[in-house]
Amino acid sequence: MKRILFSLIFLASACLVISSNAQQRSRQSKGNAASIEREVFRLINKKRSSSGKPALVINDVVSRLARSHSAAMASGKVRFGHAGFDDRSDQINARVGRISGIAENVAIGSDAEAAVAMWWRSAGHKKNMLGTYKQTGIGVARKGTQWYFTQIFISKM
Repeated sequence: MKRILFSLIFLASACLVISSNAQQRSRQSKGNAASIEREVFRLINKKRSSSGKPALVINDVVSRLARSHSAAMASGKVRFGHAGFDDRSDQINARVGRISGIAENVAIGSDAEAAVAMWWRSAGHKKNMLGTYKQTGIGVARKGTQWYFTQIFISKM
């Protein structure tokens, strides 16, 4: 009887955790774009800090270009990926001044945590996250329950 009761309590606890996680993800997937972008920014800087790197600063011009790319991917105007990256790089150079370095990460996911975790597991994306960049722009767009993420990293000359 004790074993059955313990099993039921354990099962109920596990269901509560799963339900809580699902509710949290549901709330976040229904969140607004600005809150999702802020969460990506917070998580990226947390990863950088834990790796001994300085925090990035948001650049609004770069964020607008990142948002535009995410919206284009979400709407199907461009395929998921880095299409137009050279154009975005040229626009950043023209609008914020000469840059000495630039990189871009893109992802599709249910929330900010999922996108940042995916980037962290990928050697190339992680390299961008921990690069010598000083500024970043983050843009998201939603299609259904999926978010399209673009993060651009820059260093100015």
